[in-house]
Amino acid sequence: MKLAIVHKLRDLPIAENAEEVRRPYRLWDSTKKAEVRWAYFKNLRHAHMRALCEAAWSNGDSVFEVFDVRTGGLRGQYRRHGQDIRFWRSTHPIEEE
Repeated sequence: MKLAIVHKLRDLPIAENAEEVRRPYRLWDSTKKAEVRWAYFKNLRHAHMRALCEAAWSNGDSVFEVFDVRTGGLRGQYRRHGQDIRFWRSTHPIEEE
């Protein structure tokens, strides 16, 4: 069986010393194309909750992404469109082992 080719979705930042990162889960604001200040998390579930809150508090159409700074991997995306918030999640478990 042939393996699928993985394409990078975004050019998210990657830490130089991945083993030394204590709070690897970060938020990315796609509208401003920058990290959300002070939004660094140890727990992936807490990062998702903060992204949901940021999307709810934002003005207008905006997208907040949860990513892992150790690998640059996109973990989830919260998009506000009018009064609705749409969620997209990559195929990973919420709690890592």
